[in-house]
Amino acid sequence: MNVFCDKVEHSLSRHRSTETLPSLTSAQIHLIRNIWRQVYITKGPTVIGSTLLHGIYFKSKKIKDQFFRCPFPQRFPNRDSFNKAHAKAVGEMLDKIVDNLENLESMSGYLFSIGVTHANVS
Repeated sequence: MNVFCDKVEHSLSRHRSTETLPSLTSAQIHLIRNIWRQVYITKGPTVIGSTLLHGIYFKSKKIKDQFFRCPFPQRFPNRDSFNKAHAKAVGEMLDKIVDNLENLESMSGYLFSIGVTHANVS
């Protein structure tokens, strides 16, 4: 991460809850992963991410409008290709989280960088 991200993360760390999430048992992790794997294989990351994003847009018109107002990166030929790539990235992010259920703290830097990127875009 860059210096800006480190400074922002440090200032935000004061606002994080002191409560920790309860650890999942190995049986719970196994169950989550089995169900997740079935969904991930049958639906794929793009459909999963698209479904999640549509749910967010349905609940918040403000977020939907903000997403569609944002300029999309030039490497995408059109809005539709960007939307599909974004949905796929959301699905892949969830897959990465499920892969790291034993140590969710290891995901904090990854998720924080995604948050910083989105904060800078909005």
